Amino acid sequence: YVSGDYLLIETNHEIAFELLKKSAQREEIRKAVQEITGKVYKLGPYKLPEKKVSKDDVLDNFINRLKTSGVNVTEE
Repeated sequence: YVSGDYLLIETNHEIAFELLKKSAQREEIRKAVQEITGKVYKLGPYKLPEKKVSKDDVLDNFINRLKTSGVNVTEE
């Protein structure tokens, strides 16, 4: 993902982020990106936005779990 001057890297593997912390490895990644894109980017991790759960969703989930567990639920 590109955000301004940053190229944000999405991965499920922590090793990629460990490589970004090491200046020599970070420079190698930056050089490879520059060769491919022609642009110089700052590098960073892409973090997925956290899904916000509303109070209504929590209550609905709780009620659904009760119903699927066989609990008789009366809604008014």
